[in-house]
Amino acid sequence: MSISSNGNSLVFNGLSSGINTTAVINALMQVAAQPQQMLHAEQTVATTQITAYQALNTALQSVTSDALLLTLPTGWKGTAATSSDDTVATAASTSAAVGGAFTFSVGNLATSSSLISSASVASTSTTVTSGNLLLSQASGLGFSGLAGDQVLATGSHTLTVTTATTGANLTGTTAVAASTTITAGSNDSLAYTVDGVPKTVTIAPGTYGPTQLAAAVAAASNGDFTATINGNGDLQLTTTAQGSAHSASVTGGTALAALGLTGGTSGTGTDGAVNLDGGPSVTVSDAHAGAQLSLTSGTGGTVTATLAGGLTAGATTLSNVSTASGSLSDVIAAINGANAGMTATAVGVGNSYRLQLTSTTTGAASSLTLSPTAFLGSLGTLTTLQAGQDARLTVGSGPNAYQVTSPTNQVGNALPGVTINLLKAGTGPVTISVGADSSGMAAKVHNMISDINSVITQAKAATAFDPNNAVNTGPLLGDNTVEGLASGLTQAVTGAVAGSGLGDASAVGITVNTDGTLAFDQDRFSAAMAANPQGVADLFQRLGGNGIAQQVRTFADGMSNPTTGAITAAIQGSQATVASLADQITAMQPLLDMQRQQLTLEFTQMETALSQLNAQKTALGL
Repeated sequence: MSISSNGNSLVFNGLSSGINTTAVINALMQVAAQPQQMLHAEQTVATTQITAYQALNTALQSVTSDALLLTLPTGWKGTAATSSDDTVATAASTSAAVGGAFTFSVGNLATSSSLISSASVASTSTTVTSGNLLLSQASGLGFSGLAGDQVLATGSHTLTVTTATTGANLTGTTAVAASTTITAGSNDSLAYTVDGVPKTVTIAPGTYGPTQLAAAVAAASNGDFTATINGNGDLQLTTTAQGSAHSASVTGGTALAALGLTGGTSGTGTDGAVNLDGGPSVTVSDAHAGAQLSLTSGTGGTVTATLAGGLTAGATTLSNVSTASGSLSDVIAAINGANAGMTATAVGVGNSYRLQLTSTTTGAASSLTLSPTAFLGSLGTLTTLQAGQDARLTVGSGPNAYQVTSPTNQVGNALPGVTINLLKAGTGPVTISVGADSSGMAAKVHNMISDINSVITQAKAATAFDPNNAVNTGPLLGDNTVEGLASGLTQAVTGAVAGSGLGDASAVGITVNTDGTLAFDQDRFSAAMAANPQGVADLFQRLGGNGIAQQVRTFADGMSNPTTGAITAAIQGSQATVASLADQITAMQPLLDMQRQQLTLEFTQMETALSQLNAQKTALGL
């Protein structure tokens, strides 16, 4: 005899009958539960189908996304820039770039400005200054040095040139020829006055293009003028010293005709204006290297400004910092903590230290404009260790060669839509070539073909039939929609494209493998792009909507669209089936539970009755 429990009922197995009533009940319930088990099996099949559908749907959505990238007209306007020498310069382009080639030589790279003290101190704890220190990078506005008094508040200050100065301008009346030959003793002299002082200069003999001729005239003037060619092709001379205090005139010379200048042409510079923190505006009528201004801050204190030449309109931020104890280490900490566009370090020289300051940016406008005498009593004067300079490219050679400059080594103003990254100077010419981005487009096509192959492979496995091994039979066997995925996608890719000069996908290296998947020959695609980029683009996306990518997108979206897709509908249908089966399974369970309880009760009663009969039999001695 054994006793077992089933829910709230106790079952006395074989107490009187010797029958294992629990085993009998379980066997009867297995038969009763067969309809429910069939529902469970159907639910498992439907769930497996959902998983297969969802995998296909995800793969089809990837195909849709791939195709979309190939249907956008802007996508086919992508460009790629290559360099003939990646050790000298590299380049990157955008869709705004125009195809072609650009050849240049790198004269010099852009460099940052750095200053170093002329003297040294024995220790970084040595006192090198007292009070505050004004940090600035104002060379771009035309200043060479700025020194604040001790009344000037610490913190940020704004230096603003509201009006630029200009030099006296002498402009030719006739455009300079495309090629001009200057001959010694024949047409090489130019006579002029600057600030009333008469001068005659000799232009070096040679054959010049317009820009080169302007440079030759500027060189001959020995710093009196800068020279450019204006938009009309005329030579334009401008005095280096600027402001109304400066004037110039053309008085003669044998080179007038060659230069397009006319005797008697004269000009006077114009004044500039500058202020500090909105304080009193200072008029600048004499702007030349070394000239000094006293600027009163709108918040109190003054700054003594030394000019490098003429003033350029604009504004810059100055940082007035406390140097604490004034030791070299405190000065360095103050400069490095000011975020003022420069760094400071103590450079060991033997057993002593010099102060070195370096701009954090490059270009001619990065020059540091601290007062040269800020540390005069201990570290001497601040002298230029390296001048900040712009990167300089020379394009072409001979009379018509010209230059391109950039404050950084990333040159973005030479070619539209192209950024050139300069790496090395002083080498031979390098050529940047810009063309259609065949490798980038090949990658996009490759991604689409690869994702299509994934759909084809998954669909084939999902609909496979193996009479010898049911495990290898796919869960979607007999689903016409899934079985048609491979042929539908293949037709969308390889079918003839009406109106395309290339005909079909085979022209760009897309073919069908023996197993039904697609093959992509990237070399053939790149060759087609090189020969006819617009033709390749038209093959994939056309105004009529029948390009390869458009047809692929239409088919794939028709299958996987979240609202209307055929595979999406199949997923939703299977999910509804699973939900319905779950409801049926749930509804059956109470009936099965009641049936088990009834069987348990009946067998318990049977055992009880048998027990009573056995007791009566014993009492009667039978």
